[in-house]
Amino acid sequence: MFNFWGDGCNILRIREDELTGVKDWGPSSPVIVTTNRQYIKATEELDRKAGHLAVLAGNSSKLSVAGNVEIRLSDFLKEGNGNNQGADYVFHLNVLMSSQEHMRVLEPFFGIPSFLSYTGNPYRFRHYLLVGKNGSFVNPHSHEAGWNLLIYGKKKWKLNSPLFLSTHECLQEAGELIWIPPHWTHEVVSLEDSFGVALQGIGGGAPPALLASLVAAAIFAITILGCCCIKIKRGIAGKEKPL
Repeated sequence: MFNFWGDGCNILRIREDELTGVKDWGPSSPVIVTTNRQYIKATEELDRKAGHLAVLAGNSSKLSVAGNVEIRLSDFLKEGNGNNQGADYVFHLNVLMSSQEHMRVLEPFFGIPSFLSYTGNPYRFRHYLLVGKNGSFVNPHSHEAGWNLLIYGKKKWKLNSPLFLSTHECLQEAGELIWIPPHWTHEVVSLEDSFGVALQGIGGGAPPALLASLVAAAIFAITILGCCCIKIKRGIAGKEKPL
């Protein structure tokens, strides 16, 4: 597991009402948006409303981000990992799009903020249901632009810009939405039992950091190959000298 950082926050925080009327919002740096929305307050309420849903769960230490255990949400939420499978987080792909039942259960306490309404397009974005036990974490990874709304609990985030030119970190409280720009590497840990919903874009080009790494690797390979060729030529030339 990674190191977690100081208690400071260098991510801009703004209020949702400051974004009223804004369309296609998507800043180039991470932003936390605070909301006044009324969400469920605890695990017990989530269990009552959505405990019967089938979800995919996983274990942080096994680094299986997508989850590999199918389980009822109610079983996952039992105290002491009562699911007996060691799962400490739920990661359900396209939970809002997967069935009428998922939509019916989740819609009452989750609505896409108006400034992000364009992200409801199922052809451009994927939705996720995220439930993490205290201490669960996700190691560094990156993807297209997305956002993560915390409905209850508390999380700590660390984000690095493409090519790692800048680092941002902050505590996310319940009712706050964090915006993740395209290809920003990010890692997160749950500081208490938490529940959120998230969305990320589909497709797009390769991350700049990956492209830079490939270019650097190609330059390195060409340099090594060139040095080897020079040495071989010198060796051949030395052997051809008359006695």
